[in-house]
Amino acid sequence: MESIDAKHERQIEREGQCYRDARDGLLESSTLVDSKVVINVAEQLLADAAASIETWLYPKPFEASYGYARKHGTTAGLLSNIEADPKELAWLALRVAISSVARRQAWPSACSALGRYVEEHLAWTVAESAGDHKQYFKAVAKSLKKSTSEHHSRAVVRHTLRKKNMAYSWTPKMQIQVGLALLTCLVDSTGHITQVRVGKLKKTKLFLELSVELQAAVAYGADAEALVHPRNTPMILPPVKWTDTQDGGYLTIRQELMNRYAEGQRADMAVMPEVYDSINKLQDTPWRVNEDLLVVLKESWANNDQIGGLPARENTPMPAKTWAEGELPDTEELTKWKRKAARVHEENARLVSKRMAVDSALRQADELLREEDFYFVYMLDWRGRAYPLGADLTPQTADVGRSILEFAEGKPIGDAGFYWLAVHLANTFGFDKCSNADRVKWVLKNEERISESATDPLDGGAFWTQADKPWSFLAACQEWTAARVVGPSYVTHLPIAQDGSANGLQHFAALMRDQGSAEAVNLVKLDKPADIYQRVADRVTELLDTYPLIAPEDPDNIPRTYWSNQGVDRGLVKRAVMTVPYGVTMYGIRDQLVTEMVKREGQGDWMPRCTFLAPIVVEAIGDVVSAASAAMEWLKAVAEAAKDAEACLSWVTPVGLPVVQDYRKMAGTKVEVFIGAQHKRVNTKPKRASTTMAFPTEL
Repeated sequence: MESIDAKHERQIEREGQCYRDARDGLLESSTLVDSKVVINVAEQLLADAAASIETWLYPKPFEASYGYARKHGTTAGLLSNIEADPKELAWLALRVAISSVARRQAWPSACSALGRYVEEHLAWTVAESAGDHKQYFKAVAKSLKKSTSEHHSRAVVRHTLRKKNMAYSWTPKMQIQVGLALLTCLVDSTGHITQVRVGKLKKTKLFLELSVELQAAVAYGADAEALVHPRNTPMILPPVKWTDTQDGGYLTIRQELMNRYAEGQRADMAVMPEVYDSINKLQDTPWRVNEDLLVVLKESWANNDQIGGLPARENTPMPAKTWAEGELPDTEELTKWKRKAARVHEENARLVSKRMAVDSALRQADELLREEDFYFVYMLDWRGRAYPLGADLTPQTADVGRSILEFAEGKPIGDAGFYWLAVHLANTFGFDKCSNADRVKWVLKNEERISESATDPLDGGAFWTQADKPWSFLAACQEWTAARVVGPSYVTHLPIAQDGSANGLQHFAALMRDQGSAEAVNLVKLDKPADIYQRVADRVTELLDTYPLIAPEDPDNIPRTYWSNQGVDRGLVKRAVMTVPYGVTMYGIRDQLVTEMVKREGQGDWMPRCTFLAPIVVEAIGDVVSAASAAMEWLKAVAEAAKDAEACLSWVTPVGLPVVQDYRKMAGTKVEVFIGAQHKRVNTKPKRASTTMAFPTEL
């Protein structure tokens, strides 16, 4: 058996690897250019580059005939005529320059890329801020915020600009000229980005290169960022107990109990023993890998079975073109194909993150399989909610990662354990809108299929794949089947989940001690659990007839008629009910409804219909939980009063945790550019006139 000292040494090595993985990931990431590492470094170069570009764009009379201001005068006129902001152009140039170094992109390609970025940025800035299509462009930009592909987003931007005749239509030559001039300004002004020729004799290529100081600055920034945000993994020893906000968790990784403090909040946390005790109990809980479940999961993943919500290992092929090779499709046919292709492209981009999550969970599980037990370090968000550190394999992650975990310390299941395991089985399957007794009956009725799922999950009837949480349900099937063979003495390790009903509204109902709201969110004992989402949906249906018709001259597009015919179900209003306690706006609910309808029915003209339905949903929620709505309105009024008084809201919870809502604006200048219709921002400190690279030699 491994000694404590040996485990201690291994844990220190694991934590060192957490830091190294984070650092390497930052330096190798394609998104390095948008990370804090680069932004913090670029902040020091931005002022000099912007000043150089400003001199080139808007030279004084005696400067106009000298240097690159003269050499690239035509290009300068191209930009100065549309009043380009030098700071924005400087940030784009810095972004492309540092990205080209990381990607080993040759000088001509970097110039061309920068020219395209500048053209799109300037055209989109004008389009979104002025003109007849202002709201249209803002709506497109908002729809692209969730895009997972910059390539696709930029394609949408180009198409949108051309469609509304707002594109500048620069030729490739003009794009290269603009990029060349801006990168020349950057190279000449900063002194930390230079040109270098690579190759032999006539076969040389020109690349950009970072100075030794700038390379050190990026490396130092990556080191500092990795120390603050390492890639957290479970510990093979119990975490250090918390007695203060900074003394618990990992052995060597510096971490604070809460991820955000307001001024003076830290001192108020000195005396909250119940908080520390609860976090320490969570951290002291030993876990292990559910090997039986892991075997099935790994085989399904290796075979690309795509069951239980597992993503496909390969991308979905693009839709076939409906026109023959060499023919030109008509406009409508091409538009339909592009829409289908865009949806496939977006889905493939989403699959990348899903695959990475599954791969990460399986890799961590394989690594931890040889450990007798392991532990999670916990932290609190500013509201006091506890989270295990790590990703993809924690007790609070998605179904795949959660199903792999079980308690390292088992207990005899007993008769009561069989009862709660049956309830858990029904819950994870999705049979949870009835009494606990009915859930147990459902399990006994389906016991044969549950047993088949456990003993033959891949070649049997695959009953388990129909569950809401299929992998957690399969783990419960395996546990149930094994326990039924042994009986009450069976030692179980399976976690039994207990979930709340609309937790935010539960808190409001408890605060207001409102019987009606408490019943709606299951805070009082009922024979059959209440379904607040269905209650709200039913109330929306009742309210529909009280709202006036819209656009009666177009019967096919009357929102009220549509929803009356379509019907409003619990799934449509669920997200709105869940987010109302957290301050979602009417527009937010409208967007939630649009997203749900697009997911169900595909693209369509959902905005007017969902704009009509949103206020009805809000009114229905208020009717179902009236006391909670009154409490929320009171809190909004208090927040408005605090804002008017330029004060922050603060309170202390019953267990002694001080909570402070203190939001402050950063001083300095915000530079904002558009890349793929998405805002990329950098906050620069005021009055920074020179570039000084002075960094510690070690951390």
